[in-house]
Amino acid sequence: MSDGQPFTADDVVYTFNLMKEQPALDLYALWTGAGLTSVTAAGDKVTLKFKAAAEPYFFNFANQVGIVPKHIWSTGEAATKPATWADAKPVGTGPFTVARAAATTSLMLPTAPIGSRQAVRRQGPVPGVPGQQPANLDLASGKAQWGGQYIPNIDKFYKSKSPENNYWFPPTANVAIHPQPRPVAQGDQQPGVRQAIAYALDREQILENR
Repeated sequence: MSDGQPFTADDVVYTFNLMKEQPALDLYALWTGAGLTSVTAAGDKVTLKFKAAAEPYFFNFANQVGIVPKHIWSTGEAATKPATWADAKPVGTGPFTVARAAATTSLMLPTAPIGSRQAVRRQGPVPGVPGQQPANLDLASGKAQWGGQYIPNIDKFYKSKSPENNYWFPPTANVAIHPQPRPVAQGDQQPGVRQAIAYALDREQILENR
């Protein structure tokens, strides 16, 4: 990890089980809506078990859950108040850490920590943008070389600008149906509406026709 500690399967298991213990952290209702029943590790292998097939949720499991370091989150305030704890020095699974961030300026990436696989020299500022539209304009004008955001009419707006401009839509089985009959989270002002929609969905039919 970015603090020099190894990233292990135990971190993955700890993260998912923490989401079960703290429903406010289970942003995609994976334990209550996707039917997740257990997460275990054997060596470097992590096994997730479900009540039934959960292909529509695969994108959320594999790409949307941020794994937290167990050696930090299992102690102190992080362990007693994980849903509200403000991590002043976030640790990630890559070699970089954020030294300074501002929404309208840039991100600074410092040198990789000692013990990382490859020494990385200090990088210059990585440009930041205040929103999606400025990011789209940067891509279309050539100011930016890569992006991961929604671009309306992408062929005309972006691809037609240069023969070197290309895009890729990853093949996922994600279904954008978020209402779940899970416990009411703090700040949820209209749980009845969301729960009513969730109970009205015929999930068996959705799976059959996906």
